[in-house]
Amino acid sequence: MTTEARWNVRDEEIDEKTGAPRIVAKIEELLEQILAKAASGNTSAGGGNNASGAPPRTMRDVAAIWHLVSRHAENCGDAGSSIEAKLKVVRALDASGWRKDENAFDAYVSAAINWANAMKREPSACTKKMFASARMLLKSAVKIAANEGFDERATFTPLTKALESVEEIEKSFD
Repeated sequence: MTTEARWNVRDEEIDEKTGAPRIVAKIEELLEQILAKAASGNTSAGGGNNASGAPPRTMRDVAAIWHLVSRHAENCGDAGSSIEAKLKVVRALDASGWRKDENAFDAYVSAAINWANAMKREPSACTKKMFASARMLLKSAVKIAANEGFDERATFTPLTKALESVEEIEKSFD
C-alpha cells in the first residue's frame, strides 16, 4: 500500500522525513511539546499550588506522563527519545519513597527494568555511559532491596536479571 493510498493525501502534503501527512507530523510535534510541558511538573517553588491555582502534580502523575511520551516516541520509531523518556519515568519515581514502601519499590523497579530492557532492545541508540548509569541504578536498587527486605518481592528476580544483562552489554563496549 502506498503512502498516498494509505493516507489519501496529495504528494505535496506528505512529510519527506516521516512519510506521514504533514498535519500528522505537526500534531505529533505539538503532542510532544504538550506532554513535555505537562511532565515538567508545573509546580511552584513553595510546594503549594502552581500559578494556575491547581495543586502540584505527584511524582506518579509525572511518571505517567513520561510513560506516555515514551510510548508515543516508541510508536513513532524513535528509540532514543523513548529510552530517554523511560529514564525520566524512573527519575520521577525516585522521589516516590521506593526505598521504604513495597508498592513504591515495585513501581520504581518495574520502571527501571523497562528502561534497561529498552536499552537492551536498541543498544545502537545507547552509549557506554548510558549502560554504566543503568548498571549503577540497578545495582543500587538491588542493594536497597536486600537491605530493606524487598528481596522477596516478585520484582526482585527480574531486577537482578536486568542488572546482569546490562553488565554483559556494558562489557561488550570494551
